[in-house]
Amino acid sequence: MAPAIRFGVLSDLHITLPHTLRDYRHRSHFLEISLGALEFVLQDLEDQNLDFLLIPGDLTQDGELENHRWLANRLSQLKIPAFVIPGNHDLRDEQRLEKLQSMAEFFHEIHGAARRGHTVR
Repeated sequence: MAPAIRFGVLSDLHITLPHTLRDYRHRSHFLEISLGALEFVLQDLEDQNLDFLLIPGDLTQDGELENHRWLANRLSQLKIPAFVIPGNHDLRDEQRLEKLQSMAEFFHEIHGAARRGHTVR
């Protein structure tokens, strides 16, 4: 029998550093606690003896480069590999703020961290 693979899945993190938080009519107020909520979950997951972590989509609120960098750095500190898949909130939309990044920049940032010896992929 093949050994069991244990993995965690986190979705829709919508990471928002305090200085990147924008006020708009339909904004979820959960954005204000995104960092604390993530820290709480990551601490619990690290105690679960997982083989890897999968984060499929909406890593940041609006694709802000600073938020992606923060998340890549935080995931690089995990004891387990983390694999990310961008979602619609991670894509550049020309109608959004100028700080948004293109999909190519997103992958360059995440994969650049992996090439430097981190586990983010």
